[in-house]
Amino acid sequence: GDPWAILYSLGLDETRLDQAEDWIPFGVVLRAFQLASITLDEPAFGVKLSRSRELNYLGPILMVARHAPDLEQAIHCISRYFKLQNTAVRAAVEISGAQVTRSYHMPTHLRRSADQWIEETLTTFPTLME
Repeated sequence: GDPWAILYSLGLDETRLDQAEDWIPFGVVLRAFQLASITLDEPAFGVKLSRSRELNYLGPILMVARHAPDLEQAIHCISRYFKLQNTAVRAAVEISGAQVTRSYHMPTHLRRSADQWIEETLTTFPTLME
């Protein structure tokens, strides 16, 4: 597909994306994922995106998690610092024995267009644990 067509339709252009210190509203990111899924006629867009990209987009969160002393601390680090990368979603994690429950809490108006992002995030999480 044409990623620029999707981004332009959401009001983003090269100038805006070149501003490293600029934040892109999370609602726009969610709509971009949904629009890509529709445009490409790919209902599993989020899953395929997760499987096709490196985790470097997580920046310092990835570094902190990879340098944690153990898996449990890595999981807690990811949840604790996730808000630095995404201010619209609150991540929570519960660890009970061998079971890990990860959840995301977001405003209802964002949740309406979040399916692809949620699928991408849920399929990325196990990769982080490798």
